[in-house]
Amino acid sequence: MGTADQASHRTTSEAVTGPYRGLRVVDMSTGIAGAITTMLLVDAGAEVIRLDRADDPFADLSGYRVWHRGKRRATVNLADRSDRDLARDLVMGADVLVETFETTVPGLSPTELAAGNPRLVHCSITAYADASGHRGGASIDSLVSARTGLCWEMRGVPGTTIGRLSGRDDPLEFLGGEPHPGVGPTRDGPMYPGIPWASNATAYLATISVAAALRARAVSGQGQHVGTSLLQGVLCASSIAWQRAEHVDADGYLGWTTDPRAPKGFYAAADGEWIQQWVQLPQFMLSAGADDANAGFAPREASMRLTTDYSDMVLLRHFHPQMEEAAKRFTADRWTALAKESGVPLEVARSPEKALADGAFLADGCVVEIPDAEHGTVRCVGSVVRLERFPGRVLASTTSPGDDDAWVRSLGRSERPQRSDLCPVGQLEAPLDGIRVLDLGLAIAGPYGGQILASLGADVIKVSSGSESYWMTTQYAHMCNRGKRSLVVDLKSNEGLDLFYELVRSADVVHHNMRTAAVDRLKIDY
Repeated sequence: MGTADQASHRTTSEAVTGPYRGLRVVDMSTGIAGAITTMLLVDAGAEVIRLDRADDPFADLSGYRVWHRGKRRATVNLADRSDRDLARDLVMGADVLVETFETTVPGLSPTELAAGNPRLVHCSITAYADASGHRGGASIDSLVSARTGLCWEMRGVPGTTIGRLSGRDDPLEFLGGEPHPGVGPTRDGPMYPGIPWASNATAYLATISVAAALRARAVSGQGQHVGTSLLQGVLCASSIAWQRAEHVDADGYLGWTTDPRAPKGFYAAADGEWIQQWVQLPQFMLSAGADDANAGFAPREASMRLTTDYSDMVLLRHFHPQMEEAAKRFTADRWTALAKESGVPLEVARSPEKALADGAFLADGCVVEIPDAEHGTVRCVGSVVRLERFPGRVLASTTSPGDDDAWVRSLGRSERPQRSDLCPVGQLEAPLDGIRVLDLGLAIAGPYGGQILASLGADVIKVSSGSESYWMTTQYAHMCNRGKRSLVVDLKSNEGLDLFYELVRSADVVHHNMRTAAVDRLKIDY
């Protein structure tokens, strides 16, 4: 391709929808984190110009076919003055720049770019940011994971990393130090992460940072330089396990989930498929396994429930062999049906290939099929963010380096129209200053999102029910609720619901991760 007339390989600009329609993004990143960040922006409607660097060490990553879908792609050599001038001209007319420069590129420093385009949101992704003694290290996911300890945390340490960091004498030392066979190989030492957790988490942080900076620009009229790093991605991905507590033995705080001696709920069924039951409920599996007609105990009916409390690891290890035997009595599908009947959390542990082949995922749009000139149809992640009134879409096909060289090089700074909605209306102390969030998030994913919003300046009020008192004492709640105000409300009472509605009138965001049926039942749906 590469002509100014961009043909059928991409959805036309008139068909593009999404909250970022009209924004121009320049992607000069290498590696996974920046590529995913700008993929999410293009899926949300932004026009992304991808300047593939001639020296990109990650150019052969198979994921590039997916992460750079829908972008306009040209190849540049930043050692060449004319290509640097091209890049600078493009950035001067852009709303967002995402880059991973390990050293300063002449003419493309944050100070120089801000002077020429004060409305630019400039996102830098590095290996270690400004961490003393590490700055300038290689931005390679596996090396940052090794250097920071994430590879060790893939297995965990007996007594938990929290226990070791806190100088705790392990009361369960009598269980021995060997990892459970279900937690990787029995050898000692670190494990290689099968998923690039550091990069995935960094992309999450970078995407949120760009969104927050764009909101701040809409208020103040000014862009800014924002940054994150693979180091911060590691800390994001490991914050459940990496805490140091003065009172580590406080009731309910420490859990066993990161201890390698604890089995993690995987069981082989009669047909060789694997199921995961979490958190393990021995009474369900043992009773269901004994009698096909008996669906097993529901969690609320069980006389004994295992919690994630550290001391319960003793009971877990006691019942695990019995649950392994019971699991072999039925197929995975039968276990799924029994669990559904009893209201027990259980899933078949499918391979990525089987999961991507799920027709329900295709129908939902979280998995899509897109054409690729070299590989034919590619099935991959689809739309991961949904906005009812500004729906984004995954564009028509993958793109390759150089597809749009002629079009990109024909652009001029004068061709970039100024957006009319960027009139300054005020100043902010933080990107989300003035935003109030009511956080009804449960477990980890919901509250963690609220915590990130709080760290960006939002006023986040954690709205809890009285039944969460145990959970809020745990290490898991401690890692995802800082920076918030807290309120206990009984949403099942008329008085509590009225109070919540009063709070909603002053809020910008209501956030939860409950099931739809529960939200409808509580009368807190949209």
